[in-house]
Amino acid sequence: MVRWGVFILENRVSYLLENRGFLLENIVFLELIRRGYSMTIGNIDQNEVDFVCKRNGKKVYIQVSESILDEV
Repeated sequence: MVRWGVFILENRVSYLLENRGFLLENIVFLELIRRGYSMTIGNIDQNEVDFVCKRNGKKVYIQVSESILDEV
């Protein structure tokens, strides 16, 4: 017999732990909203930037990453 609540929770937790970059981006996104920024996704020299943030006429570019080390 499968205990669905436990099964769903275990799958949900493993999904969240495997997708830490997604979680980090969401944490940053929510904090930027809390601080009053409006946001879009943008580019700098043909490279995608996670957040282009605007507030009080100023623009800030933010790239979220779990690590800046090269994966070799």
